[in-house]
Amino acid sequence: MRKDLSIAFTGDVLLGRVVAEEAILTHKAPWEKILQQLNEWDFKVCNFEGAIGSSESCRQKNPNLSNLCFYVSTGNLTSWGKMPFNAVSFTNNHCNDLGEKGRENTKDYLNAQSIEVFTWEGSPNIVYVGDRRIAFLSIDEITGGDLKSQEFDLLRQRISLAKFVSDLVVVNVHWGNELQSWANPVMIAEAKWMIDQGADIIIGHHPHVVISPSVYK
Repeated sequence: MRKDLSIAFTGDVLLGRVVAEEAILTHKAPWEKILQQLNEWDFKVCNFEGAIGSSESCRQKNPNLSNLCFYVSTGNLTSWGKMPFNAVSFTNNHCNDLGEKGRENTKDYLNAQSIEVFTWEGSPNIVYVGDRRIAFLSIDEITGGDLKSQEFDLLRQRISLAKFVSDLVVVNVHWGNELQSWANPVMIAEAKWMIDQGADIIIGHHPHVVISPSVYK
């Protein structure tokens, strides 16, 4: 008989900028105060906002927008110890801030810590949690706007495949408006469409505030 399974999802996790500054000043990892709560869950997933690299890489990639280039230094990550997540969704409007090299560095670093990296290119990303096979799909609607018709076709195919090969289908979507604490009509329509295609859970991030959950079917 299968036991209950618990999965924790977070919104955006940004380990640079003032988060890094505070951690350096306090000599505490950014997740120290919630570590005990996180460890109570069977599987933990966050949206990893930014890329692992240096400030110099930011300046080279975005010389005029360095303040909007989110980088996480390996030195800080090493001093903070292993991230308390089993997987990250790495499909958002800042995952390319350090270019393709930054993306690969990020995936290599996290994989070396036994942290799964979920991308749109790899969707459906299949993971075993206990005796269950769970499929994760990651989508970014911020960088390119709302899903286009051809993307809906491909997403339909990938959800269908995920449903066929897994016990549970989870879709992580980077969408919505920053600081807007309600789901807009496009988000609601798209979420219902994804569930109609076979998704079991829709997890959203990007607004930086909590949007109340809702149930459909």
